[in-house]
Amino acid sequence: MFKKGDVVELKSGSPKMTIKEIEESNECFCVWFVNSKPEYGTFEDALLKKVEEAPVAIV
Repeated sequence: MFKKGDVVELKSGSPKMTIKEIEESNECFCVWFVNSKPEYGTFEDALLKKVEEAPVAIV
């Protein structure tokens, strides 16, 4: 469902997080930033949803 580098958030709400690693147990090790300081956590994939990235316009 998810892959390394995907931007996700908790279904219940959270900051945007990037998946750094995915364990065989389908737990996702994520990183996000609070005041420019990295924070880390591991979450079951069932608790996460992918964040839709806005398309980038080339001018």
